[in-house]
Amino acid sequence: GESVILSRDVLFAQFAALDRAKTELATATTLPEIKEVHDRFRAIDELARLAGGQREIMLQAEEGVMRSERKAGALLAETVEHRGAAAPHNESHDATGLPDGITKSDSSRWQAVARIPDPVFEQTIATMKEDGQITQTGLLRIAKELDRSDKRATDAERVASIDLTAIPDGTFTTLV
Repeated sequence: GESVILSRDVLFAQFAALDRAKTELATATTLPEIKEVHDRFRAIDELARLAGGQREIMLQAEEGVMRSERKAGALLAETVEHRGAAAPHNESHDATGLPDGITKSDSSRWQAVARIPDPVFEQTIATMKEDGQITQTGLLRIAKELDRSDKRATDAERVASIDLTAIPDGTFTTLV
């Protein structure tokens, strides 16, 4: 009856909204534009959940959220001043260069996702789709593993560059 037609109309409207958001994300060039599309993907995801869990719409919306966070993270890495612990904790977001609605935590997480190499990101998204859920947590886990791997490689290079001939030979007394 009528509820099936309404459900189908709502379904088509959600897919149309997803397509528009994907197009807008592809052309977005500023943080406010990317954030607006990000928020739209989140809203589509939430509506799909409230409508009984339209799995395909939810997956596409989750993917859109992750892709928008990645795009924002890449832009943030280029544009936001990084002062780390030196910045006072009571400073406003304006002082950090973050647009309204993007927290320092968002910025940090999104930049971590943006550092994931494209092939790894795409494979991770594909695997998550197969598993039925695309999450920021999963991507952050990959980013952390890659950061650790990079640090190990850097540490190994530093150790390999130590001139062992400069270390004196012999017996030494150590005070503890």
